Formats: sequence, C-alpha cells, structure tokens
Amino acid sequence: LRISVPKYVNDETVRNFVLSKSEWIKKHRERILSQHWIAKKEFVSGEYHYFLGKKYILQIFETNKKSTATLVGDTIEMYVKMNFSKERKEKLLMEFYREQLNQIIPVYLEKWLNIMKIELKEWNIKKMKSRWGSCIIRSKKITFNLDLAMKSERCIEYVVVHELSHFFETGHNARFKAYMDRFLPE
Repeated sequence: LRISVPKYVNDETVRNFVLSKSEWIKKHRERILSQHWIAKKEFVSGEYHYFLGKKYILQIFETNKKSTATLVGDTIEMYVKMNFSKERKEKLLMEFYREQLNQIIPVYLEKWLNIMKIELKEWNIKKMKSRWGSCIIRSKKITFNLDLAMKSERCIEYVVVHELSHFFETGHNARFKAYMDRFLPE
C-alpha cells in the first residue's frame, strides 16, 4: 500500500486515517488481486483484441501488398509483409483504431456541440497513459485517448460529453456532475 500525503500532515494523522479505512482497503485490495490481468499482447494470430467494446480474434496474413487491418465478422484481419515486427503490427492496429475513431468521434461531436451550444475549434486523438480525454478551454481544443477505440460507443459518447461539459465547469465538482446528469442522466 502506497500513501501520498502533503508534507505538513503528520504520521499520526496518516496512521489514524489508514486504520479508519482498513476494511475498505482490504476489500478493494482483494478485488484487485482477484482480477485477471490482461497479458501483454504479442500481435499473433489467435490473440484477442478489443474494438468498440467487443472482443475480436486477430488473424495475421502475410502479403506482398500494402499492410492493412480490417474487420471481418468477429475477426480483425491484419495483412502484413513477411517478418513484420510485433511493434509494426501494433502500430498498424493503432492506425486502424485511429481511422475508426476519426469516423466515430465527429458524429458524437456534431450531436453534442449542437445540443450543448458549444464552439469547438479543434480536436485530435493521441495515445494517453492516464486519461480518456483532455480539454483546453481557452483554445477550445479536445484531445481523445486512442484507447477509446477499444471501448463501447456508449463510453466514447460519454467521454465526448464529459470533455465538452468542461466548457461549462473546469473541475469535477457537484456543478460538473449536474451538467453530466443533465446531458447524460443514465
């Protein structure tokens, strides 16, 4: 268990806080330890990858033509040149995800910009480690995490509305939550 506290908080206060939350800590620690962690991807045929919240089987085919990734039924078919590295396969899949998000996100942006009466100047997609999206209000710009392609369209729409709601309230306080409840009550 790792605890981060401001420097001015004394050890006794920290100890008392941890003791008061010990049951909660124990319960959540057990839940986390019981989860099945996703193994590192090797980008080989038969491996599962997610797209729009559904699990797809990856099938790798070698070709002399341009490398591509496409959806066919419950399969992501990847056509790659011989001896394509794991990193290049991953990059190809990320390009596929980016192409798909570039078609999906504008639909939700158009819908919600009209509903919320917001002017957005720019949006983009990039790989982010710890956020699903970010919003810079002064430049009217939103960035979406590339990993959203693995989530359901419902989640993608939620992130779009979440980031646009920051145009009304920058924090995640009660006012922000009220906007989210107003726009996406479910």
